[in-house]
Amino acid sequence: MWDHLTRADLEQVRNELKRRREAALRRQAEELRGLSTEWDGVETLYLLIDEFTRKFKPAPAAAAEPVIVVERAAKETPPATHHRDQRPPPETRHPHRRHHGESNFETFARAVSRTV
Repeated sequence: MWDHLTRADLEQVRNELKRRREAALRRQAEELRGLSTEWDGVETLYLLIDEFTRKFKPAPAAAAEPVIVVERAAKETPPATHHRDQRPPPETRHPHRRHHGESNFETFARAVSRTV
């Protein structure tokens, strides 16, 4: 049976492939329309974010005075180390542990306030 292919068999396969191709192209067009709609929503979101930042962004601060760095002479003694009884306060010893119990939003808000 499969040793001989007739012209009708070939035509049937061609029609099946044509039908599958049209279905795939139709699905692709539908997906592209859906993506286009989603992208319009993303663009709208970007515009709203830009408008929000323009409206609520604080005015730029005045130019800061230049910072002068003074290097220590090599002969100076290094700063005194703290003895066991003279420990600095915990917030200076471990600055990364200060805000350990905050929520993600509080951490984000604190970080953003530093960059503004």
